[in-house]
Amino acid sequence: MSERALILGTTGEGSLLSTHERQVFTAAVLEAVHGELPVMAGVGAVDTRAVCAQVAELDAFELAGYLVGAAAVLPEAFR
Repeated sequence: MSERALILGTTGEGSLLSTHERQVFTAAVLEAVHGELPVMAGVGAVDTRAVCAQVAELDAFELAGYLVGAAAVLPEAFR
């Protein structure tokens, strides 16, 4: 099967959701597809630790994979 669903994409609202909102949305999508479609999730943040934390938060859902956005390089003044 080559069809998949990608949720929480890296260029949409997914990056603006709270941890709880991402978890609720992910659970709702997985319930809706009834295991008939692999579901992948987008994760992204400005540092590697935050990206890893997002993956850890979603790992309980046994997703088919992750779309990881490249971390932005922020000038020191914005950190």
